[in-house]
Amino acid sequence: IHPTFHIGLLYKYEQNDDALFPRHNTHTFYDWLVDEIMAHQWMNNKVELLIKWNLRDMTWEPVSNCKELEALDRYLKLQGIQDIHQLPQRAKKYA
Repeated sequence: IHPTFHIGLLYKYEQNDDALFPRHNTHTFYDWLVDEIMAHQWMNNKVELLIKWNLRDMTWEPVSNCKELEALDRYLKLQGIQDIHQLPQRAKKYA
């Protein structure tokens, strides 16, 4: 196997069209990998979320990495709140 490719596979770069694809952020690469948010915890006055990935891994992620996830919207709705800062300080410890 040679690390080469045919020139026919190259395409001209075209920037995203925000009118056609609103809220499409090319920097959010892991949205499709998240199954659900399992829990949350407060560490030094910051929220961390326990993310269950589609490959069955679970990791604690800072909420700053998760603000654009639809799973976060679902988690907040299940908690009966609308804002991250309303999450209870003493959540059940998970894992």
